[in-house]
Amino acid sequence: MHRLELGDNNLEAFMSESLTVLDTTTLDGLRSFMPEDKLVTLLKRYLDDSSVLIERLGRACVEGNAIDARRFAHSLKSTSANVGAADLSALAKELEALGQTAQLPAIEARLDELQGVFQRVKAVIESLPGLQPRRSSQG
Repeated sequence: MHRLELGDNNLEAFMSESLTVLDTTTLDGLRSFMPEDKLVTLLKRYLDDSSVLIERLGRACVEGNAIDARRFAHSLKSTSANVGAADLSALAKELEALGQTAQLPAIEARLDELQGVFQRVKAVIESLPGLQPRRSSQG
């Protein structure tokens, strides 16, 4: 695994990608009124909940349930906007509109794209201080 350090082109690329995937202004706003430990808990919960919403959105499409598909896309849109995941929120908004008009095959066709955007958001969030998995000191 490559360690990213200041001056490293990979770090610069990562930071550039991070800024487009996650709006730091939104995160700073959350930090301004929320203790860091609560923010970490919120972001972990967001990742868990979003993963479930994406799964349920796909299942709703397979089951032909446009009402639930729209509802799950709406929830993903809103929660993503709240944590600054603007691209994910925008995509979920498009899927919500498709659900509103019962265009389930069109939603299904974009589920891989949705999962890809979510994975980028997840990677950036998990790279934030306090969100990295703890490593065991035992060897």
